[in-house]
Amino acid sequence: MIVLVGGLIGAGKSSVAQRIAERLDYVYFDLDEIKKEVYGRDPANARKLVEGVPPDITTRAELYRVAVAQVTTLLKASPNIVFDDTLHFRRFRQYLYEEMTKLGQDFVPIWVRADEEIILERLRAKPRENHILSDPIPLHEQMLKDFEEFQVPLLMCPNNGLLEETVDALFVLIGRVKSMHWES
Repeated sequence: MIVLVGGLIGAGKSSVAQRIAERLDYVYFDLDEIKKEVYGRDPANARKLVEGVPPDITTRAELYRVAVAQVTTLLKASPNIVFDDTLHFRRFRQYLYEEMTKLGQDFVPIWVRADEEIILERLRAKPRENHILSDPIPLHEQMLKDFEEFQVPLLMCPNNGLLEETVDALFVLIGRVKSMHWES
């Protein structure tokens, strides 16, 4: 099972994804780590990120190819992964869905969202040490413009409060969905 956790920068998707992985004892896969590698290959892309400008489509496509290759390798050791990414572009979500299906993997997309005021407060307050983005606000604003609606069913995860309360509520929701659809 692959749990795809998406959300805009500052929504809390990485925190939620890490907690899901911990609670379920799944492998946590952070696409930001791959971004450092792929985007770092081209100094122009690395510079763009520092300036809050997203990389071009070709570079993004390479990012997802590398990510799928690494997930494929991880699946040999562990059948359960939490995949942390913004998932804001439909074409790349679709690519992930298709690749997970080819691998014979069930997947569930979860969208972590928060009110815009809360996101901006988080982005201003939280230092981003060792992160690919030094100032995430310009890229967050670009993602808001670029976001493409989901076309497949997914779980919505509001994250305006405390992290543990958010994750607890998400697990209640997962339990309800599981009891309705996944029982044999």
